[in-house]
Amino acid sequence: MYFGTTSNSNTSYANKISAVPHRGKTLAKKKKSRRVPWNKGRKVGPREPFSPSDVTRIKALLAKRGKVGLRDLALFSTAIDTMLNMPDLLGLTVKEVRKRNRVMRDTVELAQVSGGRARVRCPLSKATMRVLEKWISHSEKKQNNYLFTGRQSGGITALSTRQVNRLVKAWAADIGLKVDSYGTNSLRRNRAHPY
Repeated sequence: MYFGTTSNSNTSYANKISAVPHRGKTLAKKKKSRRVPWNKGRKVGPREPFSPSDVTRIKALLAKRGKVGLRDLALFSTAIDTMLNMPDLLGLTVKEVRKRNRVMRDTVELAQVSGGRARVRCPLSKATMRVLEKWISHSEKKQNNYLFTGRQSGGITALSTRQVNRLVKAWAADIGLKVDSYGTNSLRRNRAHPY
């Protein structure tokens, strides 16, 4: 027995302790707060791949935008062709897709990718090579510049994965797809056209 109570009492030891005065103050019972999980209501896990018809519709949408949509069209086409991880795709420089004599390469060759593999070769379609060539000449990029840069940074820093994720969701919304089902991995989960 604690504090003169009987053993058949319904009150627990913790309740008895919380009511005991401690240095002039009564200890209050701690309430357990329920933490809301960070992913509550969000779709997590693998994203849906774009179908070949979705790819065609997005390319047509970006091509309609003209010079304003040129960077996005080049980014989208390169992502679909190479199926690279976002850090590897966003780390591409002009010299990796264009030779010194300004001739476009038909294969992108990366020395080391984020997955740990040593060398990766990714073929580019002729349509993607044409779009990349237009983008590089329009943006006046030099050999060591990143291919896909933000607009606010003056064309110096590469886009972030989060920025590309926002772009992918906007493209999906523009063609009437469910935005939550698509993300950056949707660009690399399928090859949309045969070579």
